Amino acid sequence: MTVAVNRFSSKFLFFLMSLVLVTGVVLAADDYDAGLKLIREEGFKSIDPAIEKFRMAIKANASNIPARMALADALIMKYELSEKKDTEWLKNALENLNEVLRLRPGHPMAYFSMANALLDLGKEEEGAKYLRKAVLARPEDEKINIGYFGWLLSRSRLDDAVRFADESKKYFHKKPEIFRTYGELFLRSGNAGKALPYLQLAESEGVKGEDFVLVMADTLKMNGKYADALVCYEKIIKSDSGNQAALFGASYCCAETGNLNKAAELMEKSLASNPADPAIMNNLALYYEKLNRVDDARKLWEKIRTMSSASESHKQRAISHLNSAGKSDNK
Repeated sequence: MTVAVNRFSSKFLFFLMSLVLVTGVVLAADDYDAGLKLIREEGFKSIDPAIEKFRMAIKANASNIPARMALADALIMKYELSEKKDTEWLKNALENLNEVLRLRPGHPMAYFSMANALLDLGKEEEGAKYLRKAVLARPEDEKINIGYFGWLLSRSRLDDAVRFADESKKYFHKKPEIFRTYGELFLRSGNAGKALPYLQLAESEGVKGEDFVLVMADTLKMNGKYADALVCYEKIIKSDSGNQAALFGASYCCAETGNLNKAAELMEKSLASNPADPAIMNNLALYYEKLNRVDDARKLWEKIRTMSSASESHKQRAISHLNSAGKSDNK
């Protein structure tokens, strides 16, 4: 089980391409570089040829630390991303990492990769020990830092995660994206209250972009700060009028602040782009009922009731509301 969580489109490529920086060694064109090139150009489908290239580089020079690190990380990723789970890959990774630590004692990334492999093998206590070694050796390394932070959250050690994130601020004054990562990981672990301060810190230090604004809006909404969240959602809608997440979020915030007409209007825009979405219909029907637009609500409930794509819970809710409306009509 990987302990690092990030937003990179290819964690594997990012990890391997960082090895030169980690080891401080620049090699001439060889099998090691050829392996990295395969990953860069062809992605995970080239994992086996890349592994062979790394092995050839090690055969040519048994002290080639970058090649051993690349081989170990490639084997770990092969295990994590393949349907087949062959623990021999992890054992081979550990053999190479142990050799790296023999050649260069205290190697931070070797500790970190050891932790990944051991945790994948279910060796929790030993894996945690190497994680701590990695973070003690190089707490300012983003991959190690986020990996340890993510592991703390995954083990429900919330107080420790908060302490660690607070203590780590001193390492990342000019890297506000890491504060965003802290915030998003807190959010994913169900701790929106802990997420908000880190996202606000990231924003104050210059993190921007529509995807970040949406994360901030969702976090504000989850913290009950509906007016502030609405400002963020409206900023997105202004530049992207069809953004479904923003329309949905803004509608919810309007409803929570008592502006049901605006909530219904936004949900109508969302439904116009997704006319067969039962979740949108459900919310809009509820707003119509609160606005006493009974006929409009009934039409939506009827559609949901007969939709093949609607979940059973949506259908049952629609039937319940239709039955209630029918009883009201008979009074």
